[in-house]
Amino acid sequence: MVQSDIVNEVEARIHRTDKTTRIKTLINIILKKLSCSMLEDGTPVPLECLKKADGDNTITIADGDYKKALPGDFIWLYDDPIIQYDTNKAHRMAKKSSFWFTQYYPDISIDTSSKDRPYWYMIKNKTLYFAPRSDDSYTIVLPYTFLHPDISDDDDTIYFPDEWLDCIVNGVLWLLRDELGDDNGATKYFNLFTAMARNFYLAERRQAKMRVEEKPVIFHID
Repeated sequence: MVQSDIVNEVEARIHRTDKTTRIKTLINIILKKLSCSMLEDGTPVPLECLKKADGDNTITIADGDYKKALPGDFIWLYDDPIIQYDTNKAHRMAKKSSFWFTQYYPDISIDTSSKDRPYWYMIKNKTLYFAPRSDDSYTIVLPYTFLHPDISDDDDTIYFPDEWLDCIVNGVLWLLRDELGDDNGATKYFNLFTAMARNFYLAERRQAKMRVEEKPVIFHID
């Protein structure tokens, strides 16, 4: 699937060719909305096609660090980070709440004397916080999904598989109909868009033999 596939399908459905530039803009909006999709209760929806590739999903922390900015394309963490040490050793970090950090490490930002290999973590404001304060330089593997980059032509990669074409087209038609003041059309395509996205997500969960959350998928952009 490339950009022109989506543009051509949208134009065929609206029987117009004067909206090409706007359609290209709306495609990028939909790709980002899908990147940020979550369940109705706020649970993230980490889609398989947007999981950052191994080798591209690491950050390095230094001796004395207690926090690290997350990558700019970070959206959801779909598993706990793994901290690597020595030559071939690693351990999975354990997630804790902001309240827990306040209770057990209230002075971590100013106490530079208490250091060890980090074990606990939390994510807040696009930042990975960890404790204890690092006693060395470490590599941390972040299993995360990324924000789909903008595409401008057919040479740019669309990370969604070909079977997502109709879903993306329906999303673009939803936004386009809304801009044109067609409330009924906007509602129709919004429902198609969200239903298809939800079905893809549920299929991924079932294929991975994970528990399926029978809850609606909603969309937002930060």
